[in-house]
Amino acid sequence: MIAPIYREMSELEEFNNVLFLKVNVSDHPDIAKRYDVDGWPTFLLFKNGEKVDGIVGGQAAKAGLYSLVAKYAL
Repeated sequence: MIAPIYREMSELEEFNNVLFLKVNVSDHPDIAKRYDVDGWPTFLLFKNGEKVDGIVGGQAAKAGLYSLVAKYAL
């Protein structure tokens, strides 16, 4: 499961300038449509209000989510 990893990352000191959010797209289909979310889980990264990157799928996220967040956390 990716949820514990996501939660742990949100608590890391090195990501104290990163805001981690979770959106249930079943409750907010407008958000899913706006960002072309068609796979779960989907992790989108925004910087200065603009979507800069993303990753789809639990296994892919386990392998690369940390690196992806670290790339934009500066």
